[in-house]
Amino acid sequence: MIGIIVVTFTSCGSLFYETNKALQVESGMTKEEVTTLMGKPTHRSFDDYQEQWEYKSLTNSGREYKVSIITFKKGRVVSMDSFSEPAPAAPNNSNVGVIVGPGPVVIPARPNRFEQLYNNVKSESFKDGKLKTLRIGVTNGSFTCAEVARMMNLFSFDDDKLEVLYIMGPYICDFENFKQVLKALTFLSSKEKAENYIEGIIRKRH
Repeated sequence: MIGIIVVTFTSCGSLFYETNKALQVESGMTKEEVTTLMGKPTHRSFDDYQEQWEYKSLTNSGREYKVSIITFKKGRVVSMDSFSEPAPAAPNNSNVGVIVGPGPVVIPARPNRFEQLYNNVKSESFKDGKLKTLRIGVTNGSFTCAEVARMMNLFSFDDDKLEVLYIMGPYICDFENFKQVLKALTFLSSKEKAENYIEGIIRKRH
């Protein structure tokens, strides 16, 4: 049985790595070269085929993280994905989402709920287990496009990322930010499938 191991590092240097250094990561770099450049990762996971390192950096505003996920095969960099995600909001006693600002931007209630779901999905060893955990966890949820994109990035292939979108799509609360979801996909054909799917959901809601 192929297992996957997830390791979390608590080094402050990892959490607040300099995001401009991520731009210096190149395909073919060794793990030692990446460590010298970026420091130790915040999270590390691997199986028999590949290894992934995740780096997080809290922005000066404190409202979002800059995240870089570096994938290694045979000890060398084969890909890197960088994106932003909202920082967890301060807890409150309200279970109801609120509308803020001039536009219809909805903040889902219980922001830490996504973090728990994300970690549960990430801890699963195999794709089928990840998707099953996700299907169970999205029930009665409400998710931002940034959260959906982050969940999609737990998977390597566009077909699997689209499956995540199909599971979480009905629970998206900020379709105006859908470009964040498209950035998680590699191929134009996949982006078109995602756009068509979301257009269908929006039509049903109206």
